[in-house]
Order: sequence, then C-alpha cells, then structure tokens
Amino acid sequence: MNKRQTTFISFLLLIVIFFEVLLIKWHQFETTSIVSGKGIIYLLEPGEPINNLIQILKTKGSLKNEFYFKLLVKLHHAEHRLQAGEYFFPVGSTPLIIVTKLLRGEVVQHEFTIVNGWNIYQVLVALAANPYVKHTLTQESLKQIAHALGSTQSSPEGLLFPNTYFFTLNTPDVAILQRAYNVMTIYLNQEWLKRDQNLPYKTSYQALIVASMIEKETNIPTEMPIIASIIIKRLAIWMPLQIDSTIIYGLLPNFKGKLTTNDLHIKSPYNTYVNYGLPPTPIAMPGGNAIFAALHPARTDYLYFVARGEEGGHEFSKTLVEQNAAVQKYQIEPTQGAKQNNGSINQAKQTKK
Repeated sequence: MNKRQTTFISFLLLIVIFFEVLLIKWHQFETTSIVSGKGIIYLLEPGEPINNLIQILKTKGSLKNEFYFKLLVKLHHAEHRLQAGEYFFPVGSTPLIIVTKLLRGEVVQHEFTIVNGWNIYQVLVALAANPYVKHTLTQESLKQIAHALGSTQSSPEGLLFPNTYFFTLNTPDVAILQRAYNVMTIYLNQEWLKRDQNLPYKTSYQALIVASMIEKETNIPTEMPIIASIIIKRLAIWMPLQIDSTIIYGLLPNFKGKLTTNDLHIKSPYNTYVNYGLPPTPIAMPGGNAIFAALHPARTDYLYFVARGEEGGHEFSKTLVEQNAAVQKYQIEPTQGAKQNNGSINQAKQTKK
C-alpha cells in the first residue's frame, strides 16, 4: 500500500469517525431530557412560529442547542404541521418527544364530571367554575339551553348523562353539554327499546322522570328496581307519589336546605303530595342504574319505604301499618321525634289507602 492510498484510507476513517461522533451527539440531543421541575405548559397558537417554543424551552427548560431543535423539526417536515393547542411537556421530555407530541396534536385533555343525581343548577354552577371552559352561557334560560342542545323540552333537566367528559382548552360550555345530551339520548333510546312490557310510560321522557326520582331516593343499585315498582304501583292506583325530592326541586334554585311542613302544601307542579301523577320534568340527572330500574322495575307488593337512618338503605313495607312501625323504629325513636329529611313521616301520616 503506497503513501497515497494510506492517506486516502486515513481520510475516510476520519470522515467515518466524524459522522459517528455527529450521530452520537444527535442521538444524545434527541433523547436527553430538556424538561425538569413541574414540567412545561405551552399554548401553541395557530400559525405561531417555532421560535416562540424554542425560547420557552430555553428559559423554562434546558434546551441549549437551538440549531439542533430547528433541524429536528425540519427533518420531521413539521414546520407547517404543528397542531395548535395546549400542551404539557412533563419532566423527562426530550426534544423528540416534544416534536412528536406537537405533530400528533397530543394536547392537554381537561375533564368535567356530571355526578349521578346532580340537577341542572349544580351542573351549570360546576361548569361556570371550570377555568378551562369557554363560558358562553350567561343569561340563557333553561328552556333556551334545552333548545340549544336540540331538545324540545322546557328544560335540560335529566337530559345529560352523568359521566366524565374530556375536552381541550377553551371548549365552549354548550359543546360539553351537547356531548352529555347526545350520550343520554342514545343511551335512553337504546334502553327504551328493551323495556319491560306493560309499563305506564307513554314516552321515554316519562321513564326518565321516574329514573330521576329513583336516583334521588337511593344510591343503592339493588334498591332502585324496588323503588321503581313502588312509584309505578302508586301511579296505577292513582295515589300521590309523595316524594320529598320533587318538592325540593320545585323550590330550586332558592331551596335553603331544610324542608318544612309548609313546603308540603306549596302550590307547585313538583309537589307530589298535592298533585297526582308525575312531575312535569325530571328532577336530576339519572345514571344508568336508575334508568334501567325505571324500565325494569321489580315485582313486589311494597307500597311504602323509609330510610333506615344510620343503618343505611331503606325499609320497605306493604301496608300503612307496617310503614308507621318502620317510621317509628328508624325515624322517630332515634331522633326523639325530630323532623326527618326524607318525608317518610309525613308520608305515613298523610297517606290513606
């Protein structure tokens, strides 16, 4: 091998070593964390230049090589493909992870939960308090909100399926309600088709009203079909439903948290002590168990129920005599005659078979 060949081979080796070193440095750059502390939250606006993100990563992170980061973006053809939105880069995020997130549009997902048994006032208050929602509902009436969702009902009460809904920053509040409304519509329609025969409901909306009362009366799934059967039985014999939660709903949003004897005589379409039949709308957002119970009630001879107080659950009775005894045992004796919070005492005293 002559001197010229040796020089050429040495030159090639230098080039190989150079590129190997370059590749090692590039790999280290791609895979080395540049985010520490509590992570970085970044809002990428539409059309925003990559330089803004680079400055954030330099000041709040530990990005040192601006050129490498721009090259990484270019190699991924990402200059005009970065998706706008709110991003969170957690501790340990590398340049490659960050660019990949931006390309995939892996924006932050916030959540809003509608709890089983919440009424529409509670839903709207919680929605208004959520800082990540774009608030558009301000002075709209319940009827206007219902119509905005596509419902012909006078209120969105009961029409929102309890669940956790994920959304991106600045999603309009009405859009979140729309999703909950769509889920309830689909779910209720599916369950309505599978309902038991010979139920007294003319529409699925009436079943939803009953489901909402069941939801407010108990949170024990095994009790729900029994309470459904009691409500249906009372409807069949034209007996007032006498459910305190309906009266309370009629007093909203001004209910102070304590039901009085006078409230039982108030003139309201939701007063099921003086009015026969169902209230005009649901009184809460019923979950799947309550809806199922309303459409598949148990077969029982019960006509009354009373809360067992500290024991939890309810005592079910077939006759008024049994009910009065249950009220005495579970309500009057433990509280030395104090007024109870579920109306069972009043129910036992006022109901006539």
